[in-house]
Amino acid sequence: MPLTRRASRLALILLPLPLLGSTCGPTTPTDAAPTGFVLDAGSTTAPLFIRVATDDAQPGWISVSHADGRRVYLNPRCDIGDCGKPPVVCGAAIPIVRDIATARSIEFTWDGMDSSLDATSGCERRAVAAAGAYVATFCYARSANLTGTGNPATGVQGSLTQPTCATVPFTWPASAAVRYQVP
Repeated sequence: MPLTRRASRLALILLPLPLLGSTCGPTTPTDAAPTGFVLDAGSTTAPLFIRVATDDAQPGWISVSHADGRRVYLNPRCDIGDCGKPPVVCGAAIPIVRDIATARSIEFTWDGMDSSLDATSGCERRAVAAAGAYVATFCYARSANLTGTGNPATGVQGSLTQPTCATVPFTWPASAAVRYQVP
């Protein structure tokens, strides 16, 4: 169907804007690629266990903090409601461990969002994390107390035995994945 004269002028005005790469408003750190965290098993062939998740639904093998030590919530929080959204019920936290030696590594991608508590309404607000210095803490263990049945390579109920943690400072937004290779 042919365009009317008015519609064709409108199309000429609106169509070039995306082609020009127009940016409206301020550029935020989320314009950068999300940050990946990688725990690499290195050359070990021995079991290498990680905790899958924490009691508050955060990754169990990687945690991130601001350089001053304040915690960064990599996932939306489960222990408090999200402002403006219906309340979510947290599931019972069953401690799951996984042997990553066969897979050689485990990865988590952080979208660059962090949580803060709205003191007035008592709920969580997710916002873009501030650019700057952060510390990633990678935790693993050479053995685990397995209390469930199943395949440790895919995850089984249990706990880490004598976990080891290593810290890796990084700047966010990061241009590359933040990695730790187990010695």
